[in-house]
Amino acid sequence: MDFLIVFIVLVASVLPDQGLRTYHVGMLASKIILLLFGYEVLIEELRGELNRLGIINLIFVFTIALRGIF
Repeated sequence: MDFLIVFIVLVASVLPDQGLRTYHVGMLASKIILLLFGYEVLIEELRGELNRLGIINLIFVFTIALRGIF
């Protein structure tokens, strides 16, 4: 799965469409990769304590949802 994400970033960064370049797809994809790899490391480090990680994620998702609504 890691290779698939890297491949998507490489393809997205060389897309010829000018409309996509205004959104800086390459930079967005690299930030998403950094987030996913960071989360993967967190899961590996907190093997037995995933309940705490789940509660923190729930709080963050709820906060982001509230910001999106209001």
